[in-house]
Amino acid sequence: MSFRRDYLPLFSIKLLDNSDGQPITGGSIVPTRAGMKKLSDHQLIAKSRTWGLQVYYSRNPRAESPVVAEVSTRVRFDFALHLPRSFYSEYLPDISGGEKLHLQNLEGGGAITIGDTVSIAAGVTVSANDAVFLFPKRFEIEQEVPPGATEYELRAQHDNTVLGSFPVETLGGGDLLEFDLKKINSGRYRLTADTQPGLHTHIFVENQLASESLQGICSIYLETSQQLAPVNGYQYEARFATR
Repeated sequence: MSFRRDYLPLFSIKLLDNSDGQPITGGSIVPTRAGMKKLSDHQLIAKSRTWGLQVYYSRNPRAESPVVAEVSTRVRFDFALHLPRSFYSEYLPDISGGEKLHLQNLEGGGAITIGDTVSIAAGVTVSANDAVFLFPKRFEIEQEVPPGATEYELRAQHDNTVLGSFPVETLGGGDLLEFDLKKINSGRYRLTADTQPGLHTHIFVENQLASESLQGICSIYLETSQQLAPVNGYQYEARFATR
């Protein structure tokens, strides 16, 4: 069988000024170490653009199954978001100093959003609702324990299954709580005190990223074959409102 490789658009991520639709000057998106491995596993190539990032998939039109390293189950591709030093003096959102942005192509219930142009923010523009704490798998967080709380519960972002319970008395004294999550996979989770089930602390756990200088993470999920992408690929964008 002869071999030929074509590269076709799979998805793009654009960082845009919401007032005029122009790219955010000095913004960039690059694959994380784990994200690069996932791209390699599926023979995808990421290219930097002035407006963000474009990813291509591989296809051998002469093969019986032309898509190379086809996606068949849900896969998360993570990218580091870098913004210029002056960014937050010109753009929203206002977030606390310890938080980072987490932008993703998931709906509120966890379904993947796809289309010709889809926001990867929680709303039309990036807001404080897109902020998370970025931690290594063992971390300390300054938080006052709610009155009467006996434990904290850990859940995935879009799943109510309790993945771990942490009695308050094991988390250290005062308002500095220490968590050890070394047994879980990297990704986004919710920490909740048992007396406040509707109030969550959103965290993204990843050892390598937690040690890096970045302003956020972009997560793009795929679960179907690359060949189902539109001709120009899935178009994702993050729009930032000016101050």
